[in-house]
Amino acid sequence: MPSPRAIPTDPAALLNFEQILEILGHGTPGQILTADSHGDAHWATGGSGGPQGPQGPQGPQGPGGTGPQGAPGPQGAQGPQGQTGGTTFTGHYRWTTSTSGAANGYVGINTASWATATVLDISNTTQPGADATSFLGALQAGDSIYLQDSGNSANFGRYTLTAPGTLVGSGASAYTTFPVTMKANGGALPANNADTIVTLLVAGPIGPQGPQGPAGPQGATGAQGVQGATGPQGAIGVTGSQGPQGAIGPQGPQGGATGAAGGDLTGTYPNPSVRTKYHVVSTGTSYTAAAWDLIETPAAVAVTITLPAITNVGDRVGILTYTQAAQITVTTTASGNIYADGVGAKTTQLIGYGFREFIWDGTNWLMQGTNLKSVSGQFTAALGAGQTTIQITPGQANLNTFITGMMSAWPLATWAGFGVQASMCQTGALSVAVASGSAQNATITWNAQGI
Repeated sequence: MPSPRAIPTDPAALLNFEQILEILGHGTPGQILTADSHGDAHWATGGSGGPQGPQGPQGPQGPGGTGPQGAPGPQGAQGPQGQTGGTTFTGHYRWTTSTSGAANGYVGINTASWATATVLDISNTTQPGADATSFLGALQAGDSIYLQDSGNSANFGRYTLTAPGTLVGSGASAYTTFPVTMKANGGALPANNADTIVTLLVAGPIGPQGPQGPAGPQGATGAQGVQGATGPQGAIGVTGSQGPQGAIGPQGPQGGATGAAGGDLTGTYPNPSVRTKYHVVSTGTSYTAAAWDLIETPAAVAVTITLPAITNVGDRVGILTYTQAAQITVTTTASGNIYADGVGAKTTQLIGYGFREFIWDGTNWLMQGTNLKSVSGQFTAALGAGQTTIQITPGQANLNTFITGMMSAWPLATWAGFGVQASMCQTGALSVAVASGSAQNATITWNAQGI
């Protein structure tokens, strides 16, 4: 029998692994490891053994405290979205390929494609015979309708209502038509009379507003704002007392250089004198005007007057004619034109008596006053053989032409009640050499002038 091995009685004196193996290695099957009163271990053949003793009391807790709490685990994945709130209704119908209306138990759209439909028609009675009027009438803008071929879930269309439906008809033939927009679709439309599932989704009411969350942390100070606008000016202060008069400054330089005066002045600066407006000049048949000339033209003579470019804007030339027979031609050598009666040209004619004033604007000569108008024509009549006298009488054709010409030349004249008088006609005996027994033409020429 092997020598016993002492088992320590002090709980703190533990056997090491080799010591335990040494003790266990000496036993045989069926033996029991025991210890005597000295604490020596022995292997002994076991007997029938007595009853199991009672359980000993729990030993004291071993040394060491509770360890530190572990780090939090990772956040779990987000759960699936809950079902949309509201009320649903699902019914069975038959599909109609008609694009207008729905018979009892039928449903259809207004086009031949899920994607292009804008109107959806649903019978108020399902195919099995249920009354769906209250469900169809509860739908509002924003609610949804789902259509699906019962035999093929790949054939479907989902629509959103843009307005409540409109009830059409009554009784068994009643149906509701809805304006819709397409949200999703797939596959083809069901065949005519195919069993079709219709699901109505009425959105539930909006839930109450949740409680206000806690205030977040104060944000960082923002950048400084732009400077505000300048405020209004303050009230003017009280005027201070007058300061002492300063010393007299030195005399300034003499005035500018001497120059020729213009406009209403004549002479030279710095001592010009007031100009006499017009100085009268007489002319022959040709004359070149100067500023402020008042030109008196000879009677019944054709005269040409030239207006050159001059220095001062506003300077003028006047032309005075005394007889109706005066014929005055006015021309200019300036770069601009002569504007008479609203018409600009290099040359204009003055007819008859009167006073005209031409004003220089720096480029053009502008005539003040109305020019005379003239109209002329002639009358030719055939003289019979032996006839030696011709006379214009009222009513002859070209006398009317004469009157019409005058009215056209002077449209502002008052012609109301104008009557042709014999004294207005150019009349008198006209001697014409007429060969015996032959006819001749006699011509009378007339001319009229006026303002």
